[in-house]
Amino acid sequence: MSDGEREPQTGQSAALARRAAVVIGVALAYAGGLLFAYAERKIILWLVIAIMLALALDPAVRWMMRRGLKRWSAAALTSLVAFIVIVGIATALAIPLVSQTHQLISRLPTYTRDLFKPGSVLQPLDQRFHIVERIRNVTTTDVIRIVTGARGSILAAFTRTVSLLAAIVTIFAFTVMLLIEGPRTWGGILGLFSERRHRAGALMGDRVAEAVGGYVRGNLLISLIAGVAAYLALLILGVPYPVPLALTVGLLDVVPLVGATLGAVVCIVVSVPQGWLTAVILTGYFIVYQLFENNVIQIAVYSKTVSMSPLTVLVAGLAGATLGGIVGVVIAIPLASAVVIVFRERSWTEEDEPVASGADVAAAAELLPAAPKRKPAAPKRNPPAPKPPAAGAQPDVE
Repeated sequence: MSDGEREPQTGQSAALARRAAVVIGVALAYAGGLLFAYAERKIILWLVIAIMLALALDPAVRWMMRRGLKRWSAAALTSLVAFIVIVGIATALAIPLVSQTHQLISRLPTYTRDLFKPGSVLQPLDQRFHIVERIRNVTTTDVIRIVTGARGSILAAFTRTVSLLAAIVTIFAFTVMLLIEGPRTWGGILGLFSERRHRAGALMGDRVAEAVGGYVRGNLLISLIAGVAAYLALLILGVPYPVPLALTVGLLDVVPLVGATLGAVVCIVVSVPQGWLTAVILTGYFIVYQLFENNVIQIAVYSKTVSMSPLTVLVAGLAGATLGGIVGVVIAIPLASAVVIVFRERSWTEEDEPVASGADVAAAAELLPAAPKRKPAAPKRNPPAPKPPAAGAQPDVE
Protein backbone atom coordinates (compact mmCIF):
# COMPACT_ATOMS: atom_id res chain seq x y z
CA MET A 1 0.00 0.00 0.00
CA SER A 2 1.43 3.39 -1.03
CA ASP A 3 1.98 6.34 1.30
CA GLY A 4 -0.79 8.31 -0.46
CA GLU A 5 -3.36 5.64 0.47
CA ARG A 6 -2.16 5.39 4.09
CA GLU A 7 -2.52 9.11 4.89
CA PRO A 8 -6.39 9.27 4.52
CA GLN A 9 -6.78 6.14 6.64
CA THR A 10 -4.49 7.58 9.32
CA GLY A 11 -6.53 10.81 9.35
CA GLN A 12 -9.82 8.91 9.65
CA SER A 13 -8.41 6.80 12.52
CA ALA A 14 -7.26 9.93 14.37
CA ALA A 15 -10.70 11.58 13.93
CA LEU A 16 -12.43 8.44 15.14
CA ALA A 17 -10.14 8.27 18.16
CA ARG A 18 -10.87 11.93 19.01
CA ARG A 19 -14.64 11.34 18.76
CA ALA A 20 -14.38 8.26 20.96
CA ALA A 21 -12.36 10.22 23.52
CA VAL A 22 -14.97 13.02 23.54
CA VAL A 23 -17.84 10.54 24.00
CA ILE A 24 -16.03 8.75 26.82
CA GLY A 25 -15.18 12.06 28.49
CA VAL A 26 -18.78 13.27 28.34
CA ALA A 27 -20.04 9.93 29.70
CA LEU A 28 -17.54 10.04 32.56
CA ALA A 29 -18.53 13.64 33.33
CA TYR A 30 -22.22 12.69 33.46
CA ALA A 31 -21.46 9.68 35.64
CA GLY A 32 -19.37 11.82 37.98
CA GLY A 33 -22.12 14.43 38.19
CA LEU A 34 -24.72 11.78 39.02
CA LEU A 35 -22.50 10.25 41.70
CA PHE A 36 -21.86 13.69 43.20
CA ALA A 37 -25.59 14.50 43.15
CA TYR A 38 -26.38 11.20 44.86
CA ALA A 39 -23.70 11.76 47.50
CA GLU A 40 -24.93 15.29 48.22
CA ARG A 41 -28.64 14.58 47.66
CA LYS A 42 -29.60 15.92 51.08
CA ILE A 43 -27.98 19.33 50.46
CA ILE A 44 -29.45 19.45 46.96
CA LEU A 45 -32.91 18.68 48.37
CA TRP A 46 -32.56 21.47 50.92
CA LEU A 47 -31.46 23.87 48.17
CA VAL A 48 -34.43 22.96 45.95
CA ILE A 49 -36.84 23.54 48.85
CA ALA A 50 -35.18 26.91 49.53
CA ILE A 51 -35.49 27.91 45.86
CA MET A 52 -39.20 27.12 45.90
CA LEU A 53 -39.73 29.08 49.12
CA ALA A 54 -37.75 32.02 47.72
CA LEU A 55 -39.88 32.05 44.56
CA ALA A 56 -43.00 32.00 46.73
CA LEU A 57 -41.79 34.96 48.85
CA ASP A 58 -40.30 36.99 45.99
CA PRO A 59 -43.54 38.93 45.18
CA ALA A 60 -43.57 40.30 48.73
CA VAL A 61 -39.94 41.39 48.35
CA ARG A 62 -40.70 43.16 45.07
CA TRP A 63 -43.73 44.85 46.64
CA MET A 64 -41.54 46.30 49.38
CA MET A 65 -38.89 47.35 46.85
CA ARG A 66 -41.49 49.34 44.91
CA ARG A 67 -42.12 51.27 48.12
CA GLY A 68 -38.52 52.38 48.52
CA LEU A 69 -36.77 49.57 50.42
CA LYS A 70 -33.53 48.06 49.18
CA ARG A 71 -33.55 44.42 48.20
CA TRP A 72 -31.51 43.16 51.17
CA SER A 73 -33.73 44.96 53.69
CA ALA A 74 -36.92 43.84 51.92
CA ALA A 75 -35.68 40.23 51.85
CA ALA A 76 -34.71 40.33 55.52
CA LEU A 77 -38.05 41.84 56.54
CA THR A 78 -40.04 39.31 54.47
CA SER A 79 -38.09 36.39 55.94
CA LEU A 80 -38.57 37.75 59.46
CA VAL A 81 -42.33 38.13 59.00
CA ALA A 82 -42.62 34.61 57.56
CA PHE A 83 -40.60 33.22 60.47
CA ILE A 84 -42.75 35.04 63.05
CA VAL A 85 -45.96 33.76 61.43
CA ILE A 86 -44.72 30.16 61.38
CA VAL A 87 -43.50 30.31 64.99
CA GLY A 88 -46.76 31.93 66.10
CA ILE A 89 -48.91 29.24 64.48
CA ALA A 90 -46.71 26.47 65.91
CA THR A 91 -46.86 28.00 69.40
CA ALA A 92 -50.64 28.37 69.29
CA LEU A 93 -51.10 24.74 68.20
CA ALA A 94 -48.36 23.18 70.31
CA ILE A 95 -50.22 22.51 73.58
CA PRO A 96 -53.52 21.14 72.16
CA LEU A 97 -51.65 19.30 69.42
CA VAL A 98 -49.30 17.45 71.78
CA SER A 99 -52.06 16.64 74.26
CA GLN A 100 -54.63 15.40 71.73
CA THR A 101 -52.03 13.54 69.68
CA HIS A 102 -50.84 11.61 72.74
CA GLN A 103 -54.44 10.72 73.61
CA LEU A 104 -55.18 9.64 70.04
CA ILE A 105 -52.09 7.44 69.83
CA SER A 106 -52.90 5.92 73.20
CA ARG A 107 -56.40 4.93 72.06
CA LEU A 108 -55.42 3.52 68.66
CA PRO A 109 -55.50 -0.12 69.91
CA THR A 110 -58.93 0.54 71.46
CA TYR A 111 -60.19 2.06 68.22
CA THR A 112 -58.97 -0.98 66.32
CA ARG A 113 -60.77 -3.40 68.64
CA ASP A 114 -63.97 -1.33 68.38
CA LEU A 115 -63.83 -1.46 64.58
CA PHE A 116 -63.59 -5.27 64.53
CA LYS A 117 -65.84 -6.10 67.50
CA PRO A 118 -68.55 -8.78 67.12
CA GLY A 119 -71.51 -7.56 65.13
CA SER A 120 -69.60 -4.87 63.26
CA VAL A 121 -69.29 -4.66 59.48
CA LEU A 122 -65.57 -5.39 59.65
CA GLN A 123 -65.87 -8.50 61.83
CA PRO A 124 -65.51 -10.90 58.83
CA LEU A 125 -62.07 -9.44 58.18
CA ASP A 126 -61.06 -10.14 61.78
CA GLN A 127 -62.36 -13.72 61.57
CA ARG A 128 -60.21 -14.28 58.49
CA PHE A 129 -56.99 -12.42 59.37
CA HIS A 130 -57.20 -12.39 63.24
CA ILE A 131 -56.39 -8.67 63.41
CA VAL A 132 -57.52 -8.11 67.01
CA GLU A 133 -55.46 -11.06 68.22
CA ARG A 134 -52.38 -9.71 66.47
CA ILE A 135 -52.65 -6.29 68.13
CA ARG A 136 -53.66 -7.58 71.57
CA ASN A 137 -50.11 -7.37 72.91
CA VAL A 138 -49.39 -3.96 71.37
CA THR A 139 -48.96 -1.34 74.09
CA THR A 140 -49.28 2.42 73.95
CA THR A 141 -45.50 2.80 74.07
CA ASP A 142 -45.14 0.53 71.04
CA VAL A 143 -47.68 2.58 69.10
CA ILE A 144 -45.87 5.83 69.95
CA ARG A 145 -42.56 4.36 68.83
CA ILE A 146 -44.04 3.12 65.57
CA VAL A 147 -45.80 6.40 64.73
CA THR A 148 -42.91 8.66 65.69
CA GLY A 149 -40.22 6.35 64.34
CA ALA A 150 -38.36 6.41 67.65
CA ARG A 151 -37.31 2.77 67.62
CA GLY A 152 -33.71 3.37 68.57
CA SER A 153 -32.03 4.70 71.66
CA ILE A 154 -32.30 8.14 73.19
CA LEU A 155 -29.07 9.09 71.42
CA ALA A 156 -30.60 8.18 68.06
CA ALA A 157 -33.70 10.26 68.79
CA PHE A 158 -31.51 13.20 69.83
CA THR A 159 -29.48 12.84 66.62
CA ARG A 160 -32.63 12.90 64.49
CA THR A 161 -33.87 16.00 66.33
CA VAL A 162 -30.57 17.81 65.77
CA SER A 163 -30.58 16.82 62.09
CA LEU A 164 -34.11 18.18 61.70
CA LEU A 165 -33.17 21.49 63.34
CA ALA A 166 -30.05 21.73 61.16
CA ALA A 167 -32.16 21.16 58.05
CA ILE A 168 -34.65 23.88 59.06
CA VAL A 169 -31.88 26.41 59.80
CA THR A 170 -30.04 25.59 56.55
CA ILE A 171 -33.17 25.91 54.43
CA PHE A 172 -34.02 29.22 56.09
CA ALA A 173 -30.49 30.55 55.45
CA PHE A 174 -30.61 29.39 51.81
CA THR A 175 -33.98 31.10 51.38
CA VAL A 176 -32.74 34.44 52.73
CA MET A 177 -29.61 34.37 50.58
CA LEU A 178 -31.61 33.47 47.47
CA LEU A 179 -34.03 36.32 48.11
CA ILE A 180 -31.10 38.74 48.30
CA GLU A 181 -28.71 37.41 45.64
CA GLY A 182 -31.01 35.33 43.44
CA PRO A 183 -31.81 37.93 40.73
CA ARG A 184 -28.18 39.07 40.54
CA THR A 185 -26.95 35.49 40.18
CA TRP A 186 -29.52 34.71 37.49
CA GLY A 187 -28.57 37.90 35.62
CA GLY A 188 -24.89 36.93 35.77
CA ILE A 189 -25.68 33.50 34.30
CA LEU A 190 -27.70 35.07 31.49
CA GLY A 191 -24.83 37.48 30.79
CA LEU A 192 -22.75 34.55 29.54
CA PHE A 193 -25.02 34.16 26.50
CA SER A 194 -25.76 36.26 23.47
CA GLU A 195 -28.29 39.09 23.55
CA ARG A 196 -31.04 37.00 21.93
CA ARG A 197 -30.53 34.06 24.29
CA HIS A 198 -30.22 36.53 27.17
CA ARG A 199 -33.64 37.95 26.39
CA ALA A 200 -35.19 34.51 25.85
CA GLY A 201 -33.66 33.20 29.09
CA ALA A 202 -35.02 36.18 31.04
CA LEU A 203 -38.53 35.53 29.70
CA MET A 204 -38.26 31.81 30.47
CA GLY A 205 -36.98 32.51 34.00
CA ASP A 206 -39.87 34.89 34.70
CA ARG A 207 -42.41 32.30 33.57
CA VAL A 208 -40.78 29.53 35.62
CA ALA A 209 -40.66 31.78 38.70
CA GLU A 210 -44.31 32.75 38.25
CA ALA A 211 -45.45 29.14 37.80
CA VAL A 212 -43.39 27.59 40.62
CA GLY A 213 -43.98 30.42 43.07
CA GLY A 214 -47.69 30.45 42.29
CA TYR A 215 -47.91 26.71 42.80
CA VAL A 216 -46.15 26.84 46.18
CA ARG A 217 -48.29 29.73 47.44
CA GLY A 218 -51.46 28.13 46.09
CA ASN A 219 -50.67 24.72 47.58
CA LEU A 220 -50.02 26.20 51.01
CA LEU A 221 -53.23 28.25 50.83
CA ILE A 222 -55.33 25.26 49.77
CA SER A 223 -53.82 23.12 52.53
CA LEU A 224 -54.63 25.84 55.07
CA ILE A 225 -58.23 26.03 53.85
CA ALA A 226 -58.56 22.23 53.95
CA GLY A 227 -57.20 22.03 57.50
CA VAL A 228 -59.39 24.83 58.86
CA ALA A 229 -62.52 23.45 57.16
CA ALA A 230 -61.80 19.94 58.47
CA TYR A 231 -61.30 21.32 62.00
CA LEU A 232 -64.68 23.08 61.89
CA ALA A 233 -66.42 19.97 60.55
CA LEU A 234 -64.86 17.71 63.19
CA LEU A 235 -65.71 20.20 65.92
CA ILE A 236 -69.35 20.50 64.82
CA LEU A 237 -69.81 16.72 64.58
CA GLY A 238 -68.20 16.15 67.97
CA VAL A 239 -65.36 13.97 66.69
CA PRO A 240 -62.58 13.75 69.30
CA TYR A 241 -59.06 15.06 68.73
CA PRO A 242 -59.96 17.67 66.08
CA VAL A 243 -56.59 19.49 66.20
CA PRO A 244 -54.27 16.58 65.22
CA LEU A 245 -56.83 15.25 62.74
CA ALA A 246 -57.24 18.65 61.05
CA LEU A 247 -53.45 19.08 60.97
CA THR A 248 -53.17 15.65 59.36
CA VAL A 249 -55.69 16.68 56.69
CA GLY A 250 -53.82 19.92 56.00
CA LEU A 251 -50.42 18.26 55.74
CA LEU A 252 -51.63 15.40 53.56
CA ASP A 253 -53.53 17.80 51.31
CA VAL A 254 -50.13 19.06 50.13
CA VAL A 255 -49.61 15.69 48.42
CA PRO A 256 -51.37 15.78 45.02
CA LEU A 257 -54.15 13.39 43.95
CA VAL A 258 -54.16 11.08 47.00
CA GLY A 259 -53.25 13.28 49.97
CA ALA A 260 -56.72 14.67 50.66
CA THR A 261 -58.25 11.19 50.41
CA LEU A 262 -55.78 9.75 52.92
CA GLY A 263 -56.51 12.55 55.39
CA ALA A 264 -60.25 12.00 54.99
CA VAL A 265 -59.88 8.25 55.63
CA VAL A 266 -57.99 8.90 58.88
CA CYS A 267 -60.72 11.24 60.14
CA ILE A 268 -63.52 8.88 59.15
CA VAL A 269 -61.88 5.90 60.89
CA VAL A 270 -61.50 7.89 64.12
CA SER A 271 -65.15 9.03 63.91
CA VAL A 272 -66.58 5.49 63.62
CA PRO A 273 -66.74 4.88 67.42
CA GLN A 274 -68.91 8.00 67.67
CA GLY A 275 -71.54 6.25 65.58
CA TRP A 276 -72.07 5.27 61.98
CA LEU A 277 -74.27 8.31 61.38
CA THR A 278 -71.38 10.61 62.30
CA ALA A 279 -69.04 8.66 60.02
CA VAL A 280 -71.52 8.85 57.10
CA ILE A 281 -72.04 12.60 57.55
CA LEU A 282 -68.27 13.17 57.73
CA THR A 283 -67.77 11.07 54.60
CA GLY A 284 -70.36 13.17 52.77
CA TYR A 285 -68.63 16.35 53.93
CA PHE A 286 -65.23 15.26 52.61
CA ILE A 287 -66.74 14.24 49.25
CA VAL A 288 -68.49 17.60 48.84
CA TYR A 289 -65.43 19.55 49.96
CA GLN A 290 -63.14 17.62 47.61
CA LEU A 291 -65.42 18.40 44.66
CA PHE A 292 -65.50 22.08 45.68
CA GLU A 293 -61.72 22.17 46.06
CA ASN A 294 -61.04 20.50 42.71
CA ASN A 295 -63.52 22.53 40.67
CA VAL A 296 -63.47 25.95 42.37
CA ILE A 297 -60.53 26.56 44.71
CA GLN A 298 -57.80 24.95 42.61
CA ILE A 299 -58.96 26.65 39.41
CA ALA A 300 -58.96 30.06 41.14
CA VAL A 301 -55.61 29.56 42.89
CA TYR A 302 -53.69 27.77 40.13
CA SER A 303 -54.87 30.03 37.30
CA LYS A 304 -51.35 31.35 36.62
CA THR A 305 -49.52 28.05 36.84
CA VAL A 306 -48.89 25.50 34.12
CA SER A 307 -51.71 23.00 33.78
CA MET A 308 -50.56 19.39 33.55
CA SER A 309 -52.46 16.21 32.89
CA PRO A 310 -53.24 13.89 35.83
CA LEU A 311 -50.91 11.28 34.30
CA THR A 312 -48.00 13.75 34.33
CA VAL A 313 -48.79 14.69 37.93
CA LEU A 314 -48.95 11.01 38.94
CA VAL A 315 -45.65 10.13 37.24
CA ALA A 316 -43.91 13.17 38.73
CA GLY A 317 -45.31 12.37 42.18
CA LEU A 318 -44.15 8.75 42.02
CA ALA A 319 -40.68 9.82 40.89
CA GLY A 320 -40.50 12.35 43.72
CA ALA A 321 -41.66 9.76 46.26
CA THR A 322 -38.93 7.37 45.10
CA LEU A 323 -36.21 10.01 45.44
CA GLY A 324 -37.31 11.99 48.50
CA GLY A 325 -40.37 10.47 50.16
CA ILE A 326 -43.19 12.85 51.08
CA VAL A 327 -40.98 15.90 50.55
CA GLY A 328 -40.05 14.59 47.11
CA VAL A 329 -43.72 14.25 46.20
CA VAL A 330 -44.37 17.85 47.26
CA ILE A 331 -41.52 19.38 45.23
CA ALA A 332 -41.87 17.09 42.20
CA ILE A 333 -44.98 18.84 40.80
CA PRO A 334 -43.55 22.39 40.61
CA LEU A 335 -40.31 21.00 39.20
CA ALA A 336 -42.31 19.17 36.54
CA SER A 337 -44.15 22.39 35.68
CA ALA A 338 -40.78 24.17 35.34
CA VAL A 339 -39.57 21.45 32.97
CA VAL A 340 -42.74 21.84 30.89
CA ILE A 341 -42.11 25.59 30.59
CA VAL A 342 -38.49 25.04 29.55
CA PHE A 343 -39.53 22.64 26.80
CA ARG A 344 -42.26 25.00 25.61
CA GLU A 345 -39.82 27.89 25.32
CA ARG A 346 -38.37 26.92 21.96
CA SER A 347 -36.90 30.41 21.60
CA TRP A 348 -34.02 29.33 23.88
CA THR A 349 -32.69 27.00 21.18
CA GLU A 350 -34.24 28.18 17.92
CA GLU A 351 -33.05 31.07 15.81
CA ASP A 352 -36.43 32.78 15.60
CA GLU A 353 -37.18 35.66 17.90
CA PRO A 354 -39.34 34.69 20.91
CA VAL A 355 -42.99 35.61 20.79
CA ALA A 356 -43.88 37.08 24.18
CA SER A 357 -46.61 39.10 25.75
CA GLY A 358 -46.22 42.70 26.80
CA ALA A 359 -45.93 41.76 30.48
CA ASP A 360 -43.13 39.28 29.74
CA VAL A 361 -41.21 41.81 27.66
CA ALA A 362 -41.56 44.46 30.39
CA ALA A 363 -40.37 42.02 33.06
CA ALA A 364 -37.38 40.92 30.96
CA ALA A 365 -36.42 44.49 30.07
CA GLU A 366 -35.52 45.14 33.72
CA LEU A 367 -32.69 42.59 33.45
CA LEU A 368 -31.26 43.97 30.18
CA PRO A 369 -29.17 47.12 29.73
CA ALA A 370 -30.75 49.97 27.79
CA ALA A 371 -29.89 49.97 24.10
CA PRO A 372 -27.83 52.97 22.89
CA LYS A 373 -29.75 55.63 21.00
CA ARG A 374 -28.96 55.93 17.31
CA LYS A 375 -28.81 59.21 15.45
CA PRO A 376 -31.36 59.56 12.67
CA ALA A 377 -29.90 59.09 9.20
CA ALA A 378 -29.51 62.18 7.03
CA PRO A 379 -32.09 62.47 4.24
CA LYS A 380 -30.88 61.44 0.80
CA ARG A 381 -30.49 64.17 -1.83
CA ASN A 382 -31.34 63.77 -5.47
CA PRO A 383 -28.26 63.54 -7.77
CA PRO A 384 -27.52 66.70 -9.82
CA ALA A 385 -28.90 66.81 -13.33
CA PRO A 386 -26.32 66.25 -16.12
CA LYS A 387 -25.02 69.41 -17.79
CA PRO A 388 -26.07 69.96 -21.42
CA PRO A 389 -23.24 69.69 -24.00
CA ALA A 390 -21.52 72.87 -25.03
CA ALA A 391 -22.45 74.56 -28.25
CA GLY A 392 -20.59 73.17 -31.28
CA ALA A 393 -19.36 70.10 -29.47
CA GLN A 394 -19.89 66.75 -31.17
CA PRO A 395 -21.32 63.82 -29.16
CA ASP A 396 -19.11 60.82 -28.57
CA VAL A 397 -19.75 57.94 -30.93
CA GLU A 398 -18.74 54.49 -29.86
